[in-house]
Amino acid sequence: MLCLKSGVCTPQLWRRSNIGAVKILGHNREGASPAGFTLAEVVVGFAVLGLVVASVFSVMGQGVAVVEISRDYARVSQIMQSEMETLRMKKWAEIQDLPAEGDFDPDTRFTDLVGDRYTCTRLVDSTRDGQVRVRVRVDWKDNGGRSHQREFMTLITKEGLNDYYYRTIN
Repeated sequence: MLCLKSGVCTPQLWRRSNIGAVKILGHNREGASPAGFTLAEVVVGFAVLGLVVASVFSVMGQGVAVVEISRDYARVSQIMQSEMETLRMKKWAEIQDLPAEGDFDPDTRFTDLVGDRYTCTRLVDSTRDGQVRVRVRVDWKDNGGRSHQREFMTLITKEGLNDYYYRTIN
């Protein structure tokens, strides 16, 4: 406890310095608060905060790019699967009449969403009598301008699944 000249005793909040000035205990500079920060500390704090925020935005941007690429690959797989199912339902004579290479238009469910972003190509070649190999390829560019390509391949035979449907339904 500290008793002042007036006779009032209080907890020790004050002390005399060597030069006679009164300082509040717990302070290292006159008028400064122990909870306050210097300008250098504030600048360093904002620099660290800036790095953290920049890192978060960078990671978010990369995450959005990964989602876009995944969405494109899923959509392209659906386009190719749709074309394969269309080919599977054709009669053998229609399969044989397909051009060796040609573009095809994807189902309108896909083009309504993305327009003409994807280039779809069908490649047909005979591997042996009564069998053809069909490759469906889709090329596209992502929003970053990078080219991507995906391809499915299947073998279709004269007495395969396509004839089964027509023999049992007709």
